[in-house]
Parts: sequence; structure tokens; C-alpha cells
Amino acid sequence: MTIYSRDQVTSVLVNTAIVGLVFSGPSAFCVQAFFIFRLHSFSQRKPLPIFCSILITIQLAFTLTISGSSSEAVALQKWQGFIVSTLFIAICADTTIAASMSYYLKGSKTGFRQ
Repeated sequence: MTIYSRDQVTSVLVNTAIVGLVFSGPSAFCVQAFFIFRLHSFSQRKPLPIFCSILITIQLAFTLTISGSSSEAVALQKWQGFIVSTLFIAICADTTIAASMSYYLKGSKTGFRQ
């Protein structure tokens, strides 16, 4: 019988995934927070940036919870629903920010031509 995986290789892959999870949460939070700040400066309104801020804060909390509690690949399978929820929140936040920025940027044409 041939064994195609070794425990050391699997452990290294899982550690790499954990490091990716730990750094992806705060870096995505910083980028999204910057665009929310820009959205606020373009729109001069508070409800939409506050809604987006709540979404990205929940996303950061979920991502840090997942990365803090998943030390092996089996644990990630237990968190599958939580991971899907985190990805869905990320999609909602990114789509809201992008659509809002596009709307406000289109409305504030400066008159420059290409």
C-alpha cells in the first residue's frame, strides 16, 4: 500500500494556511476601511459608511476567530459554515463599497477629458 501524504508536509501546509488566515483579516480590514473613508468623503453622508464599517468589523472578527481556533485541517471542516458566512459578508461589503464608490464617482465628474 502506498501512502501519498506525509504528516510533516501536511502540517506545513496547514501552518501556511493559518498564517494566511491571520494576515488576510487585518490587511483586508485596512484596505476596506480606507475605501470606506473615501466613500464617506465623496458622499458626505454617514449611514452607508457606517453600514459598511459594521460589515468589515464583523468580517474581521470572524476571520480572527477562525484563524485563532483552526490549528489543523480537521478543525477547518468543523468551521465550514462559519467560513462561508465570513466569505459572504466579505462579498457583501466589497460589493456595497464598489457600487457606492462607482455611483458617487460617476456623479462627481470634474470635466477633464481623456
